[in-house]
Formats: sequence, structure tokens, C-alpha cells
Amino acid sequence: MPDLLRVALILLDTCPGGGAERPRVGIYFAIGLEKHLMFSWSLDFLNPDFDQLNSHISAVIVLSGVMACIISATTGLMSYRTALQKQSNVLFWLGNFAWTYALWNILFLSSYARRDIPFASTTLTVEFARRAHLVVGALLPFVCAKFFSLFFNQKKLLRRLGFFCTLAALLLVLIPLDPNYGLVLILSGMFIFGCFLTIASRLYALYIRTDDLKLKTRSFFVLVGVFVCTLFSALGQIRAENLINTLPLPYLGNIFSAVLIYFTYQMVLNPRLREVRELMLRGIRVILLAILLSMIFISLLYWVGENNAELFIFNTFFASFFILSILEPLRRKMDSFFLKHFIVDRYEFEELLKRLPRKLRSSRSLEELAIGLVNGIRESGRIYQTALYLWDATNREYRLIPPSNLTFKNALPLDHPFIEHFHKSRSSLLLEQDQDFPSNVGEALRDLHSHLVLPFFKQDELLGLWALRSSFRSTNPYTSFSNEEVDLLEHVSLEVVVILEQLQHFEAQERKDRLAALGEMSAALAHEIRNPLGAIQGASQLLRSSPTVKDSEDQECIRILQKELDRMQRTVDQYLNFARKTEEPVTISLPKLLEGVIQDVKTKAQKTKTQIHLETESSIPEMKTDPLKVEQVLFNLIQNACEAFSKNVWIKIFRKETVVDQIWVEVKDDGPGIPAKYLSTIFTPLFTTKKAGSGLGLPICKKIIDSLGGELSVESTVGEGTIFRVALPLEIGKIMPTASSAN
Repeated sequence: MPDLLRVALILLDTCPGGGAERPRVGIYFAIGLEKHLMFSWSLDFLNPDFDQLNSHISAVIVLSGVMACIISATTGLMSYRTALQKQSNVLFWLGNFAWTYALWNILFLSSYARRDIPFASTTLTVEFARRAHLVVGALLPFVCAKFFSLFFNQKKLLRRLGFFCTLAALLLVLIPLDPNYGLVLILSGMFIFGCFLTIASRLYALYIRTDDLKLKTRSFFVLVGVFVCTLFSALGQIRAENLINTLPLPYLGNIFSAVLIYFTYQMVLNPRLREVRELMLRGIRVILLAILLSMIFISLLYWVGENNAELFIFNTFFASFFILSILEPLRRKMDSFFLKHFIVDRYEFEELLKRLPRKLRSSRSLEELAIGLVNGIRESGRIYQTALYLWDATNREYRLIPPSNLTFKNALPLDHPFIEHFHKSRSSLLLEQDQDFPSNVGEALRDLHSHLVLPFFKQDELLGLWALRSSFRSTNPYTSFSNEEVDLLEHVSLEVVVILEQLQHFEAQERKDRLAALGEMSAALAHEIRNPLGAIQGASQLLRSSPTVKDSEDQECIRILQKELDRMQRTVDQYLNFARKTEEPVTISLPKLLEGVIQDVKTKAQKTKTQIHLETESSIPEMKTDPLKVEQVLFNLIQNACEAFSKNVWIKIFRKETVVDQIWVEVKDDGPGIPAKYLSTIFTPLFTTKKAGSGLGLPICKKIIDSLGGELSVESTVGEGTIFRVALPLEIGKIMPTASSAN
């Protein structure tokens, strides 16, 4: 059995009413390893006349001291463990403070009860405890001030306090206690409580002096706690030492102090002030629940009466059943009441986050989703600005989506600290916890002026980011988010991922249907135009060879007519190719096919004075595909590069080590580049920036590569050039990774 329980039993054995002449209900504990020892103590508080007992020993004081010792020691162990994990000097000194206070409670209880307390193989004697609890009490303000000076980063909190506490402890070690123990007790108590009041005054000065609202709020919480604990501890010690017998002073100071130590541990562990405020309200809720449950227990225990063990057992079972039945519903009701009346912004924000996913599910496009998310999250007033970034496969970056109003960054590249962090960890980024992640991530949060960043993950694929800013003033201490709010926001982000996945599926299906309809229309129009066009071409050739046409101007008109007819024929062929189905795959060598394409495009390159450079890896295997379609795509890409008035075109065939079942072809030029506003539409049918373009070249290339199971992407910088990348599977039908997952 733990030593603390042994201590409690020994001390409680000294409480009044232990004799056999008084009615009681006895509870016996078997303790000890070497021999069977039995300790009995009476539950005299079952009797209505318990408050009429007269004794210098109070069971309330003993139990309060033991409980405070347990809470403080437990908090100290948690502080030491966390200090080792985080290498935190603040938590280390908090552990020292908690254990010093736990030690003082044990020493004081031994001195107060005038009982020796056995610990393992030794014994804590009353004579030692009388002096030791005064010495430890004199050192307690120094340990407390040392912790607060580290916690608030204020060295002035210490000043000469450490010297005076150490001097007082040495005097208490050296001076004789008898026969003036009462005077020493009063003087040492005045010194200890004076030191704690000095700490409270320094905290008040810090609260008045500082302009940092976060530091001001924390110092206010701790100041109130230290003052209340000091006041109730002083009143409790006056009662314990019987200095004032006429007033029923409460003995709650040590319980309050132990709870304050645990509260401070939570504050250090979670520096978010919104959590601190709600932790205080949660403590009030626990106190109210404890009062309510105590009333239930007292009522049932009073009903027991004297010498009725059977009724006592029945009431114990009934009380346990009743408490288990009402505790959880009552806790939820109290939480809702406190949120609704004391933390209104939190209550309204949580209600909004519960309603928001239902509204977003009605979105039928990415634009509707973005508008619903950005505008909907701002309805409560808790969110001042927000930014939605989604993956843009064309530009290979995360692009800001309108109507986002947190517009400090229009795009996030793949090497951005946010992206690198989320590829390593899926945890949300919170500004108040910037000490938990690399410094460049914290700097990125401040550069974006955001307090919280949430990722959108679809399995291992990062679809986008959601940045939130909760206040216009970055110094506002309540810009943080509570744990419950972060959980609800993460739930909303999961809903957004599901909706994005559905929208992508719908858009892909719509695009497929649109392309199929366009292909059918293209084939129908091409067939309708092809026959009369052929007749016109034949007539123009006969007209040009006619001996009646000798005038040079007539010959020029016929030449222009044939040129335009040839252009129309090429357009018709493109429409037919757009609708043509994939042929049966055959085995080809891609480098050899590409060499033939370069020979075909050399005429165009000579006209534009473009140098074509080919680079091929030696380990490129053969592949099974449709050679005519691959040849058409590569021809169009290289020809477009030459027509962009590039001086050089570099063509590279290579494979990636991470993906062995595909071959990459890269066509890079040093032309003027493509403006960013056109990059998202260059694969759209009928879109073109050329005066004589049909707007079908790149869409046909995209459709061909998609039909082959590959991928076509573009990367361009104005003034530097453009890169088209073609990824082809070694065999048609094999599934290839998406662009965002390949990142």
C-alpha cells in the first residue's frame, strides 16, 4: 500500500470519536508487508452532533493536507516528465515548486497531528517535522518566485527574495524552538505569507507595467490565484494553530494552492489564453458539481442514522447509481450554460462550425464551395480573414482561391515551409505553438498573418491549405483557438476534402462528356466539310493549270486560295483526329520515334532558326502504345516550341527512379513563355492566342495522352521559356500517379 495512504490512516486515527463508547461505522484497512496491522477510524461525520466535538485535531485539515500533497506530488511528476521531453527549465522549476509544497504538507501534518509517520524503513518524527516544516515553508516563496521569474521571463521578480528566504531557513535550522515555539511559529508564518504577498505585488506591478496583452492576461490570472491562495492559507493556518477559536475559519488554502499549481502546469503546457480562460470556467464547473454531489452524499448519509450498516450499503449503491446517471448529462448542460453566458464568442463559433458542413454539402462547383467556406466561416465574427489554397497542377503550386481575403500570398510553391511541414506531419499549425515546430514555419505563419493553418489531405495527397486569422490585432491575447475549436475546424476540413473529391469527380465526368460531345460534333462537321472542300481544292488546282489564267495577279489569288484551303484541310484533319479512337498498341522504341519526329520538324526549325537538342538515357526500354498518336503529340509540342521563336529547344527522354513503369519526355524552349493567366486554359478546346490558330492543338495532345494513360503538364515563366512534360506508361492501361501525389 502506498505510504501516503499509510500516513492518512495514521493521522486520521488521531481524530476524535475513536472510542468504543460512541456509535460509529468502522472501516478497516489491512496494510504492511512484514506483519498484519489493522487501523480503524470512525466516520463520526455520519452523526448529526459531529460539529459539537472539541479537539485540536481536525479530520478536515488532515484530509485536506493529504489531498493537497497528492495533487502537488502528481503535478510535480508530470512537470518533471514533460521537462525532460521538452528540455524546459520552466517546467523543471514548476516540478520543484510542486514537490516542495507536497513535502511541506507532509511535514506540517506530522507536526499538526503530533504523530510519528513511518516511511519505508525510516520514521518521520514529530520533533523533526516541527522544525522541518518551518524551514521548507521559508524556502517555498523562493522556489515559487524562481518559477514565476522563468515563466514570465522577468528576473526582477527575484531580487533579494532568495537571499532572505535562505537566511530565514538557516535561522530556523539553528535557533532553538523551545520554549518559544509559538512565537517562532507566528514570526515564520508572517515572513512566509509576507513573501507570497510580495510576489503578488510584483505580479501586480507586471500586470500594470506591461503592454503585451498576452503577458498582461496571464499575470492577471496568476495574480488572482496567488492572492486567493495566500489569503485562504493564512486563514487556514490560523485555524490549525488555534490562534482564533471564536471564528469557524475555513481550511481550504492548501487545496486551492495545489489546484493553482496544477492550473499553472496546464498554462505552461498549453500557452493559449483561450484555453486558460476556459480552464478556469471548467474549474468552476468542477466545484459546482462537487458541491451538488456532496449535497447528495450528505443527504443520503444523514438518512443512514446510527448503527444501520445495511442502509448505509444500500444508500452507497443508490448514490453511485444516481450520480453515474446524472453526471454526464449535467456536465454537458453546465458546459453549454457556461459557454452560452460567459464565452459567447466561443459558443456562437462552435454552433457555426456545426452548421457549416451541412451548408457546404450543397456546393455544385469549386467556386460555390470557396464562397460558402470563406463567407460562412466569417459569420460568427471570430474569424477576421481567411485564405483557401488549392493545388494547381498546371502551375505546380498551391494557388489562392477567390474570394479569400487573406491575400498576403497569392501562391505557395512546393518548397514553402507549410508544404514541407505537412508532408512530414499532418498536424495543424497554430501560431501560439510556434515553439513546437521549426523556426521557418513560425516565420511563414507570421508572414502570412495567420493564426491557424489546416491541411486538406486525401489519403497521402495534399489537396490544399486553409489559413485563418481570428483578429485584426496580432497582439490580441484571445486570437488563439481552443482545443475544441481546433477539433471542430479539423472536422470541417475533412468535410471539405470529401466535397472536393466529389466535385473533382463531377468535373472530370462533365469534362469527359463535353469532350465526347465535341468529338462527335467535330467528326460530323469534318465529314460534312471534307467532301466539298476536296472538290474546291481540285477545282483550284485545275484553275491554276488552266492556260487562260496567265495574269500574275490571278495566279497570286489562286495561290492564296490554295494556301487557305490547305489550312482548312489541316483543321478538318485535326477535328477528325480529336474524335479518332486509340488503335491497338504496338511495341516501339521511343528514342527512335522521336528522332523521326525531329526530322519531320526540321523544316519548321530552319525557318525559325531554332536549334533542336536531343538527350536520351541509355536505359530507355521499349513500350507498347499507339505510335501515331505519340508521334502527333511530340510533333505538335516541338513545332509549337519552334513557332514561339525560341533559339533553342531541348528534348530529353528519361525515367524516374521512384516510378519505374513510365517514361518521361521533356520539351523545353527558351522562348517568351506563357503568361500565368493563360496556363490554366491552354488545354481548353478552341482557346488560342495565335492569329491563325484553331485552338485544338494542345487540347488534342492532352486528350491523346490521357487516352494513353499518361499525363501532360506545363510549366512556364515569362521571359525564360516553357517546359512541357509528357509521362507515358510502358504499356497502355497502367495507372499512373497524379501530379499532386507525385510531389
